[in-house]
This record gives sequence, structure tokens and C-alpha cells, in this order.
Amino acid sequence: MSAQLTALDLGSLRDHFNLLTKDHRSVRPESLQEFLGGGLPQTELARMLGVPRSTSYQKTVKLSQEFMRNNIVPIAMAADLAVDLLTSKEEARRWMLAPNSYYFGKSPFDVCLLGDGRVVIEFLLRKLGSLSGEKA
Repeated sequence: MSAQLTALDLGSLRDHFNLLTKDHRSVRPESLQEFLGGGLPQTELARMLGVPRSTSYQKTVKLSQEFMRNNIVPIAMAADLAVDLLTSKEEARRWMLAPNSYYFGKSPFDVCLLGDGRVVIEFLLRKLGSLSGEKA
């Protein structure tokens, strides 16, 4: 299974939480901070993104294409799918941030941030498929 996201994957990206710029090449730190509940210290947010603390205050932050593709974009994709499944942005956000036994105690957000977002996306797609009558 390839960790790279295809154009087809990105075609369905709605970015309900406004985490990305329209071209999907930059992250919006303020939106990410809001998604995380606003309680994350700016230093930790900067560390998470791999940028200097001063950079994390910018409106948008351009990260490497690889980091965006493998770590940040999957967060937005999984969050979109979670909204589809749970029908509420707040429920989706809570699910994305809650420790989950399916991911060995890590949250879906953490799994995506660690570069394994494909696992979360595929899980959500299976769940959505089973809701629409497909076999999970």
C-alpha cells in the first residue's frame, strides 16, 4: 500500500476544518490549533510542524511536499471522512483526537501525524462503505 496520496484522493478533499490552503501545499497553524482545542502551547505546535516557533504564528506555513502529503493532508482527509461518518464536525474532531484501541491507544490524529494516515483513511472508508450497503 502506497503512502503517497493521489490526485484522486485530493479531488474529494473538502477540508471542513480549513487546515490547508486551497492548493494543499501549506497548513494553517491557527486552524490546526483550533482543531486541537486551542490548548496546545505554540512551542508544541511548532515542534509538531517542524518549524521555528515564530513561523507557527504565520497565517499559512509552507512545509515540505513530503510532510504535507504524508502527514498533514491525511489529517484533513480523515477529518472530512469522520464528518461524513459521524455527521457532526464536533463529533469528528473529538473522534480524531481521542485515544483509540484500534490504533493501539493512539488517536487517529496522531496516527496521521506519524505518517500512517492511510490506515485511518481506509478504516473510515470501510465504515462509510458499510453504511451505504457495501461489505466492510
